[in-house]
Amino acid sequence: MLIFFNDLSNKPILLFFATMITLTAWEYIVGVALERIFQTKYWDYSNHKINFQGRICLENSICWGVLGVIFIKYAHPFIQTIIEKINVNLLNYIAAVLSVIIIVDTITTIINIKNMKTTLEKIENINKEIKEKLKEIRALRKAKEEKTTTEGIQQIVETLKKKRNRTILRLYKNAHRLKKAFPTINTSEITEILNKKIELTKNKIKNKKRA
Repeated sequence: MLIFFNDLSNKPILLFFATMITLTAWEYIVGVALERIFQTKYWDYSNHKINFQGRICLENSICWGVLGVIFIKYAHPFIQTIIEKINVNLLNYIAAVLSVIIIVDTITTIINIKNMKTTLEKIENINKEIKEKLKEIRALRKAKEEKTTTEGIQQIVETLKKKRNRTILRLYKNAHRLKKAFPTINTSEITEILNKKIELTKNKIKNKKRA
């Protein structure tokens, strides 16, 4: 594809339309693929005047064309002259390292996305367990059981809360990373995670005030 575009480097108007059409088509294909795989819409251009299914829009297509001209006509030749000065073995090593980093990052991201729903269910199960333990404590206090018994259950509750909070923070980091990469992404899972982080922050503030 780059070789084909290079042939148009001296024809900026043709290059503009060629890159605009090609990259717009690619954006549409990737958008559809991501939605099918993850059941999530990672970007949405529905609020743009001229768009198609919210996946592509005229404004972005023009940007793709402009960027294509800048990259093929100016950036690529400049980068190529720098690369040609680098030792081939070193270049191969750099390419291999970057490839591994990209592959690992991609796999990690996919796993995190896939595990979001499952992890949210785990958090809800921990919340249920905490509620049950708190009921036990209240029942024991009413029955005037030994203080050591209630303290033991209270320690279990605190351990469960710490486990829940760690899980929420880990999930929040993943959700925040996705939200940063795709600002218009909007799923029930991500909304729930962000809300849980807000609840967690509120609880910390309340606990500080009590202390």
